[in-house]
Amino acid sequence: MSMRGGSMRGGRGGGGGQRGGRGGTFRGGAGRGPAGPPPIFMKGLPVAQPDPEVTKHENAIVAAPKSASAGLSLQDRLPARPGYGTVGIHITLRTNYFKLEANPDAALYRYTVQFLGPNTDPSKRLKQRCLEMLIADAIFAGTPPATDYANTIITSKKVDFGSEDRKEIVIELSNPGEEPFPSKTPAVQFDRSIAFKELLDYLHSNLPGAFYPDKADAIQALNIVLGKFARGSHGMIVAGQNKFYMTQAPEMEKLNLGGGLEALRGYYTSVRTSVARLLVNVNVATGAFYKDGPLLELMRHFKDDNNAQDPRFNAKLSAFLKGVRVETSYMKRSDKKTTIKKVKTVLGLCRSPAGGHSKQIKFEYTEPNKPTRNVTVEEYFKIVYNIQLKTPFAPVVNTEAMLGFAARIPKDNAEFTVNKGLVLLGLKSGQSQAQLARLFNGTSYGLRLPDPQMLTVDGRILPPPTIQYQQSFMPQPGTWNLRGVRFCKPTALPSWALVRAGNPKFEFEQPLEEFVKGLKNYGMKYTPFKMTTNFSLMPEDTLESRLDNFFTHISAQRITLALHAEM
Repeated sequence: MSMRGGSMRGGRGGGGGQRGGRGGTFRGGAGRGPAGPPPIFMKGLPVAQPDPEVTKHENAIVAAPKSASAGLSLQDRLPARPGYGTVGIHITLRTNYFKLEANPDAALYRYTVQFLGPNTDPSKRLKQRCLEMLIADAIFAGTPPATDYANTIITSKKVDFGSEDRKEIVIELSNPGEEPFPSKTPAVQFDRSIAFKELLDYLHSNLPGAFYPDKADAIQALNIVLGKFARGSHGMIVAGQNKFYMTQAPEMEKLNLGGGLEALRGYYTSVRTSVARLLVNVNVATGAFYKDGPLLELMRHFKDDNNAQDPRFNAKLSAFLKGVRVETSYMKRSDKKTTIKKVKTVLGLCRSPAGGHSKQIKFEYTEPNKPTRNVTVEEYFKIVYNIQLKTPFAPVVNTEAMLGFAARIPKDNAEFTVNKGLVLLGLKSGQSQAQLARLFNGTSYGLRLPDPQMLTVDGRILPPPTIQYQQSFMPQPGTWNLRGVRFCKPTALPSWALVRAGNPKFEFEQPLEEFVKGLKNYGMKYTPFKMTTNFSLMPEDTLESRLDNFFTHISAQRITLALHAEM
């Protein structure tokens, strides 16, 4: 069996700047390097000034509440900003936003998709396959359709579905060499049109109370359109609504996390409304994925990074495998020559016996013209498919280093965004110039990214505040911590405990002395800790009750702080 490369275990972490340290190790990522300030993106190059028209609108909006201050009432929630743009040192900042132009004479047309028949809510995979075939239907030949591959289709022209604006289409899902599927009948219903002029008028309004009722629908439609190129790219994984990960070289960037997982670097993109303009936000994203390959190999990777002697190992492995999609090809069609590919989802390891292998797991099976009997999984494959399992002692499954890779300095993320991200997302010319011309010229959706350079905004370096503890304290540049300060009214620590799980070899005396020294430096009053509690974490089925008993015990002792000594 082999896994389909892209089973995502859920997003784990996201792109962002680092706090003083570790860069990714893939393709020359930034290591620790010499001490000093982080490098600056496009340092020394000319910086475009913020759009003066946008600045004019922003100033008008800020000034509007001042002229209406006499009309303030108790219902006004937020105060005005009298010091807006006046304090500190003026600077110009680059942002990870890009201007999106919309043709005011154009519009988008939204259609909803519902599935008819006995199964009105098919699986995510089945929906995606149906929508792929649906937008390729001849009914959309006159307009480029974009979809979220769930239940929405966006077009640049209204499609003629008759007087009821509704069309039912029968889709045959079976492909040669794959498991046969019954046909599905999605019903496509016109929902509404979204005129760019109304959206742009709202964005250019200087009235503080301006309101556009279709704003959420407009943003959703724009996100679907801008995601069309990336969703249709070969080798691209879509996680959630707007996260895209490339799984093929040379664009793929990954890092082995161990235990059968790997981190992929990708992008998050979304359309945002702003003062007098539409913006596209592009961020670097990082996600954890299962490694592509044989399922048994994935289990070996997990075993290599975990203690197989741990009584909870099988439970951990079962939880790790839950949700993995596997592809099988051992079933044959009636001609006994061609195989059928089937995709299944792992629910976990067999429970009886826990982690049992194919020689242990039994179930009832009835052969043609023979009585029902119990057979093992190994016997079943031999009888039905004439397959002798190569690894019969492997566990039977039921079917149905991230931080270092993700946390990078802003300069690396900025270069990654403008040099690779915009091209892969179809927002900047590259190898895909022909597709871009079809997607984002004025005759398709009426959208255009005029300049693939980061937008700039005005900023202010504000003077640091003076913080009053027991004495005045000036915070260090860019930080605000408690080093070298004493509290004005330090609290007391009358009773505290040290907790030791199991019998760790961890020598806690030195760290404990440092902790007590820190309390003294802050001016806190404390008493020596009066107990050390040892408790076992095994067996698993009593862990919760042991913890409950422990917290009940320290509560009775009026312990206000419990420190855990790690192994």
